[in-house]
Amino acid sequence: MRFRPPVVADGGAIWSLVKRGGGLDVNSPYAYLMACQNWSDTCVVAEDDDGLAGIVVGYRLADRPGTLPDTLFVWQIAIAPEHRGRGLGKALLAWLIRSNEPAWLETTITSSNLASRALFSGFARDGKVKLSITPWLSADSFPDQHEGEDLFRIGPFPSQKE
Repeated sequence: MRFRPPVVADGGAIWSLVKRGGGLDVNSPYAYLMACQNWSDTCVVAEDDDGLAGIVVGYRLADRPGTLPDTLFVWQIAIAPEHRGRGLGKALLAWLIRSNEPAWLETTITSSNLASRALFSGFARDGKVKLSITPWLSADSFPDQHEGEDLFRIGPFPSQKE
């Protein structure tokens, strides 16, 4: 398995992986192309000889009230069905932490997404860093039938530079 930042040419394959994986909000192909173009340093793809096996799309949070500096937000993580259950999600997150050295990692997860909840909880536990889970957006915040989202905040991570 090879890990690397995505390039624009990966945008279509990322969109297809998210669509094929099920359970995630499938954003427009344009959104994934923009992520590859503008946030490639905070995203990672895993590939084998057959193509993309997994992706993490993330970005650094700009200053906002209540956000500590140096926070990496994971927007989406997707693992190809045939690669699930092998630790690839944790390996992708670890690669991002090593590459970006954020103090904090944040993501939002619905109550029904048990796989993502287990992934991020296990990542914090295995890394021996604190995890806090707080309500973020209620279902009423969304214009469609979207479930509410909880904010997962992991960290602080020890500096890799020490």
